[in-house]
Amino acid sequence: MGDGEQCEGSVWEAAMNAVHYKLGNLIGIIDRNGLASDGGIDELTGLDDIAEKYRTFGWRVVEINGHNIQEIKKAFDELPPADSEKPTAIVCHTVKGHGVSFMENNVNWHAGKMNESQYAQAMSDMKGVKCRGQKMD
Repeated sequence: MGDGEQCEGSVWEAAMNAVHYKLGNLIGIIDRNGLASDGGIDELTGLDDIAEKYRTFGWRVVEINGHNIQEIKKAFDELPPADSEKPTAIVCHTVKGHGVSFMENNVNWHAGKMNESQYAQAMSDMKGVKCRGQKMD
């Protein structure tokens, strides 16, 4: 789920019922990049600390760097057994457009299409981005 979706009542109704029905096999993955399609999340809704909100609802919460493959893998490796009674929320702190100079933290790239020169720039930018500790080629 995106953090923008966290502003919808249906998400919180599901979150509340997941705890009530002890759905320990449920995993919510939340992309916390701070941007929605029409602006910054905190300016639009005052969402604040999403991890704390899930904890308050009774979820087990893991916060990770959503750009770090090792942290993502560890979060999944350390999930409780499927018969546990608490659902898990994995809050992935990310940067929208990570690694692409003209896209990072730019709400205008929530959706869109690159032209050829932007594509070339993005591919050049991505050569410096690390994945699993190694540069991508």
